[in-house]
Parts: sequence; C-alpha cells; structure tokens
Amino acid sequence: MELERNKRAARIFAGLFAACVCIGGASGSASAEGELNLVCAGNSYAKGGPFPTEETVSLKIAQKQPVMIGFSGAQQPTKAKTVSNNDIQLKFAAQGLTGEYFYFSGDLFLIHADGRFTKLLCKPA
Repeated sequence: MELERNKRAARIFAGLFAACVCIGGASGSASAEGELNLVCAGNSYAKGGPFPTEETVSLKIAQKQPVMIGFSGAQQPTKAKTVSNNDIQLKFAAQGLTGEYFYFSGDLFLIHADGRFTKLLCKPA
C-alpha cells in the first residue's frame, strides 16, 4: 500500500516538475530571443546597510543589439557589453559595474566598482 502511494507521489511530482520546466523554459527562451524593455526598481547596499532612497533603472535587451541601461538622472542610456547570455541569465558590463539579469525571476543585480551592490526587480515598461 505504501509502495503504491510512493509511486503515485513520484509520478505526480515528475509531472509537475516537467510542467514547470516546460513553462519556465518557454518564457526564458522567449525573453532571451525577443526584445525586452524593462523598468527596474530597488535599493543599493553598502557595508553599512541599504541606502535610504530607492533607485530606478531602465534596461533594454534586444537580440542582436547591445544591452542598454539607463540610470535615473542620466541624459541617455549607457551601452553595455554582453558578457554572456543564455535562457536563464544575462550578464553584462558597463561603466564601472557588472550586471546580472535573471529572465525567470526578473531580478537585476548590479555590482559597482565602488563597492555598492544594487538589487532591483524588473517589470515590463
């Protein structure tokens, strides 16, 4: 009886896992291949803790074009160099920072040369 229950639970788990992989893989592939215009908001952190004000950044990801990142207060977006790009993560570098954007979760992490770390959540613009 317990062996049957374990087999049934294993089949259910395998089915749910396969469904999640298919759904996640499809959305990640579409994001990596298409064009994304995102607005990202979050906080910067230093050794002393979070900065008091929230930051907003724009991020444009297009398949055959450079990644563009726009900081609040800047006149124009900055062109970033793509370090790597796959179905899960985009890694780029621009003006004294390294950025990592995760397609599945919408998280954007910026590691600044001055030691700051910025954690942002991105949404379609």
